[in-house]
Amino acid sequence: MKKLLACIAFSSIITMSLSADYMLVLTDKDGNQTQECVKSYSFSNNLESLAKKNSVGQKDVYLEEEVMTNKVWMGKPVYRKIVTIPVVSASTSWPTYTKYSNPPSDVETLISAKMQGVEAYGLSSETATIPYRLYYILDATQIEYIAGANRIVFISGRKVILEYTKTTDAADSSSNTFKSYLHYVPSSSDTEEVITKDMKNLGVQFLEGYTYDSSTSSCIKNQI
Repeated sequence: MKKLLACIAFSSIITMSLSADYMLVLTDKDGNQTQECVKSYSFSNNLESLAKKNSVGQKDVYLEEEVMTNKVWMGKPVYRKIVTIPVVSASTSWPTYTKYSNPPSDVETLISAKMQGVEAYGLSSETATIPYRLYYILDATQIEYIAGANRIVFISGRKVILEYTKTTDAADSSSNTFKSYLHYVPSSSDTEEVITKDMKNLGVQFLEGYTYDSSTSSCIKNQI
């Protein structure tokens, strides 16, 4: 009976010090390997955050003051500003230039320019009489146009929605880069602290059939 109890006690000690784990093998870009016993692991990536970043995650604001949108153009933030075309006079010669009343500053790339409420880019032809001619081009600071007396109503005093990047910003593409991560809990951890590693240039392999021995802090291959 005493021998039986002793065997049970010894068996309990072994069970408490050993647990089923994995051997984690990490290989860096130079081929160097490190090994560690881990009790659990998982993988993740930043696809969800990229999707949120590139979707409409905030209100689309239209103001006569410059606002930053949630858009990115070639690594640079996109700004929006509402500008006004002054009241213009009829023009019979191309092109006539008129600056907006409040153009933005430091514009690098004009992404889009749309006139509010109007989609009349060309109301003319070679045979049209001068009072009915209308053609215009919008850029970041001004409008180029030819407009007869009967057509200036389409552009005179209208608002223009500009979206653009600025020379004062530096391009940053790192925030839009796909990344994948490895998360694991070392078998030696008593606090269940999760360690995270960026998997760029990192080879990852998990080997099953190992047991962590806390008495020797080692990963032991199970005997078959």
